[in-house]
Amino acid sequence: MRAHPGIVALAAGGSFISGTLDEFSDLDLVVVVAPTHWPHVLDDRLTLAATFGPLLAAFTGEHVGEPRLLICLYGPPLVHVDLKFLPLDALDNRVEDPVVLWDRTGLVRRQLARAPARYPAPDLQWIEDRLRRMQRWRSFAMSRAASNECGLTALAPASGSPAAYARAVRRHET
Repeated sequence: MRAHPGIVALAAGGSFISGTLDEFSDLDLVVVVAPTHWPHVLDDRLTLAATFGPLLAAFTGEHVGEPRLLICLYGPPLVHVDLKFLPLDALDNRVEDPVVLWDRTGLVRRQLARAPARYPAPDLQWIEDRLRRMQRWRSFAMSRAASNECGLTALAPASGSPAAYARAVRRHET
């Protein structure tokens, strides 16, 4: 990474910051990129990740809402490493203060000192949507449990499809 001109720093976050890192922890690394190199580094991040060691698998973090994240598995021994690629100016908006492991020019340390880390305000609509989904699931599970208590356990396999329902009814009638 140090050889790449677009990489200006490497920092560690997560359990590394709190000192609770152990053999089961993942390693959260922040790869800070010069703004002029940002698009190229983002396109090349899989190749860059392979320079860390024997890369077994890697995929991006869109599923957790973070497309700048590359989730990597290295080994042997197996090590889970999250590489978060950030342009320098993105350090102003962060949830933690990472430990700077390497800083090419000192610019990253200065950038981190400019603004404090802070968690964003919770998205109340997102929380409400999840709570409603859990409530519907719980209602369904409770109604299914009540049906089973009423002696309708023969219909339990029917939850998969109409064909399974028909088979369960025929079995119950014979």
